[in-house]
Amino acid sequence: MNTTIRDQCFYEEFFGFVPDISTISMSMGYRDFNCPIVRPKGISVNLVWDVCKKRFKCWQYDGFDLESLLRESERGEMKETSVRFFRTCVEADEETKNRSVNDIARLRGITLLERLIMELKYFSETGEHLDIESWTLCSGSRFSDGSVPCVFYAPPSGSVGVCARDANDRNDHLRARGTIW
Repeated sequence: MNTTIRDQCFYEEFFGFVPDISTISMSMGYRDFNCPIVRPKGISVNLVWDVCKKRFKCWQYDGFDLESLLRESERGEMKETSVRFFRTCVEADEETKNRSVNDIARLRGITLLERLIMELKYFSETGEHLDIESWTLCSGSRFSDGSVPCVFYAPPSGSVGVCARDANDRNDHLRARGTIW
């Protein structure tokens, strides 16, 4: 099954609609950036998070809905369908470990929406989770206070978590996921 059909089936199964992806090129992957994440018109962070919570255990800091914490430009539904390509790997990018989001400011990084879609897609295909040993810094997103959303899997509790980190935080387990358009 090709990527286009697989993505349409994914959205129909989990969100009850088939996105129109006829206007986007799914063949733009480059080298090891071969994992397309479609961001369909009409989808939002809260919608994806709600679907995740129905499929597996989830935890978020402060207990607020995620969109209320995001900067205003990331709230609400996507206005148009688009796609970005990431590496197909369980852990976030090795070359970004021990580097803060501010250190890698030029990197086109994954957004919180994209990372949650990636988690849901990976779980639906494998029954497993991403970021077992590392945490993905969603360097393409910001909470309204300037902190960076971070997504991880906590094996002891068996839950996927979303928390916030300062844009200057760095250590071996905090990593970004780079992308190409």
